[in-house]
Amino acid sequence: MNNSKTVNETITYVYNNGKEAAPTYNTSVEFTQTGKLDLVTNKEELNVWSPVANTFIAVTSPVIKNYTANQKQIDAQTVQPSSSDLAFQVTYTPAPVEPTKPTEPTKPVQPTKPTEPVKPVQPTKSTEPVKPVQPTKPTEPTEPVESTKTTKPTQPVEPTHTQLVQKNSEIKSSNLVLPAKATNKATKKTEENILPQTGAKQNDTSLIGLAFGATSFLIGLLGNELKRKKKN
Repeated sequence: MNNSKTVNETITYVYNNGKEAAPTYNTSVEFTQTGKLDLVTNKEELNVWSPVANTFIAVTSPVIKNYTANQKQIDAQTVQPSSSDLAFQVTYTPAPVEPTKPTEPTKPVQPTKPTEPVKPVQPTKSTEPVKPVQPTKPTEPTEPVESTKTTKPTQPVEPTHTQLVQKNSEIKSSNLVLPAKATNKATKKTEENILPQTGAKQNDTSLIGLAFGATSFLIGLLGNELKRKKKN
């Protein structure tokens, strides 16, 4: 009689989201056992399993670009006829991006030393300008006094002939007693002073003439003043 036993090894490859990342790896080992049956006693006489043990070889996990496997390989596994099937899972996660190495900056060129500038000639000291004399403050002009308005002189009243005769009579009837000779002289002088046309005294006529002259002069001044004010 013959007995056999198969032990399987399964390796699955998935991404971290559960999707398949690579084909599943399957392998198996087989054990056999021989024996005989005693027909008299009806008992089996079994031999040892062959092989007594077997080993699954190590399996390297496939490389997937930009992903990293949580197990680089599945190590070798030893099994016996009594062993159960083996199952393994390799999970892949995105690999961190390796930063590119920055390029080495070029060494800067040493700048040439600048030439020493020529020292400027010291300028001659300028002469101090003469301080201007502070002008004196002009005196504030006084406000002109408003001239008083010239009053128009009143027209003198010319004495009548009757008044002149009455005046002459009053002089004649004076209480002053003069000597006869002096009286005759005074009378004669008085008569000489009376104008032949009007019978008025010469002195009174002179006074009236002066009054008219003064009045005309004042009227002329008043007219000139009024003309000057109109022009202004």
